Amino acid sequence: MKKTSNLKGESIMETKKEIKDNTLHRDEHIEWFEANVNYGGHEMWKRNEVAFNNAPNHKYDEQCCICNKGMNTQTGKGYQTRGYANPLSLVHQKDHDHLEKNLRGSDMGCYYVGSECGKKIKKSLIDAGLNWKDYIYYFDAKKERANG
Repeated sequence: MKKTSNLKGESIMETKKEIKDNTLHRDEHIEWFEANVNYGGHEMWKRNEVAFNNAPNHKYDEQCCICNKGMNTQTGKGYQTRGYANPLSLVHQKDHDHLEKNLRGSDMGCYYVGSECGKKIKKSLIDAGLNWKDYIYYFDAKKERANG
């Protein structure tokens, strides 16, 4: 792999290692990734809440856990995560059973993430040198219905 430098003069390979070390956590039973994704601020959160609440019936059935934007999981596209004490602590799929059976107070269940926020999470995982499919799950309801 060719090494290139970022604006600070650090090699890209070093930067990826730093990102991975700062955001990937492990304890004796579980591995999780802290996704530091900007949700757009409190004003955006409030606007998305108002839009969700004022939408016509059945337009949305869920909200993105990051930005609060309305989602239709029956007809749309998006992502799901499994949270460890918060929805942005993304648990590696190999640890879901342990989380569910042994850490019930920390198991935050599954969260829906909209396409925009999901792409940010996906990018942060890739930038950290991780396989994004180990931490978040993409769904396309229309495609699944057509294939089902």
